[in-house]
Amino acid sequence: MSYGIPAVVSTVGAAGLDLYDGREALIAQSDDQFVEKVVQLYEDESLWTTLQRAAQDYIRRHCDPEVMRKTLAGVLSGPAR
Repeated sequence: MSYGIPAVVSTVGAAGLDLYDGREALIAQSDDQFVEKVVQLYEDESLWTTLQRAAQDYIRRHCDPEVMRKTLAGVLSGPAR
């Protein structure tokens, strides 16, 4: 996603990254659906561009090194268990 290549991901991967189908990526629930969505993405230039931009924005908002540093610091400084 950070390289500008739109992604098709599994439901587990999407849940772990808080992605939504058709917003930052396409989400597939089965092998057959994965193939269908890859073809759909490849054949639809508008969809490709929309997901490409949204995915790169997602990466900037959630994966920027400074954002990651702050998130990790917050987790590590949280209440002790």
